[in-house]
Amino acid sequence: MIFLDEIVVLLGSTDTIFPEAKSYAKFILLGAPFMTAQFVLNSQLRFQGNAFYSMLGVVSGGLINIVLDPIFIFYFDMGVAGAGLATSLSQFISFCIMYIGTVKSGNIRINIKHFTFSTVYFRELFFRGFPSLCRQGFTSIAAILLNVSAGAFGDAAIAGMSVVTRIVFFVNAVVIGFGQGFQPVCTFNYGAKEYRRIYDGFVFSVKTTTIIMFIFTLICYTNSAFLISLFRDESIVVEVGTRALRLQCISFPLMEFSIITDMIL
Repeated sequence: MIFLDEIVVLLGSTDTIFPEAKSYAKFILLGAPFMTAQFVLNSQLRFQGNAFYSMLGVVSGGLINIVLDPIFIFYFDMGVAGAGLATSLSQFISFCIMYIGTVKSGNIRINIKHFTFSTVYFRELFFRGFPSLCRQGFTSIAAILLNVSAGAFGDAAIAGMSVVTRIVFFVNAVVIGFGQGFQPVCTFNYGAKEYRRIYDGFVFSVKTTTIIMFIFTLICYTNSAFLISLFRDESIVVEVGTRALRLQCISFPLMEFSIITDMIL
């Protein structure tokens, strides 16, 4: 929050977008602790074989966000800031649902008295999470560089690229979800030293998601203009977004191997 102005500019905001971006980022940062905490709880619940409360938290958060968005944006006339507030509140509720899930069905309970700073734990977590850090970190850096580059061509270019980012995120999420389903299977079999099952599961996951991504490539390439117009029906935005999305489709069939490999690591 102290360096909010500098961060927004670093992320690629132009002078005209800056006020809106700042108001949105302010609410997102306030909700960030609960967002990151629910990511951890989500993983913990899934790894313990109890995906129900994980799914309940994620789906509830998404649906609540959809409901709150128009209320804060239009009814309370908060504009972009309302979208940020809606996101933070929905993620907080998602966190609460998942936290409740940790005390149900024999899951490991989260208690602050069990927390201690340990270099052993931090070291273990860092090296285990390093593959994901690289994959997601480089993706974030690439998105920042795209925004900065697009800013030189005006706000319409940034808007077009932002829409493409949303569509790609949705496609990406399908493979991530598939990979997250593979993770517990991989973990249980690794512990049981059933390495052949891990290999077979990995090959199956890559083959299946490759087919899925080829389908998404076909859909997104042939319907790129329509998909962009669903978000922003302005000719210049559609023009920029259509070209960017079609070029992005080239990488779709390569995503699944990267993501599934990250999951197995």
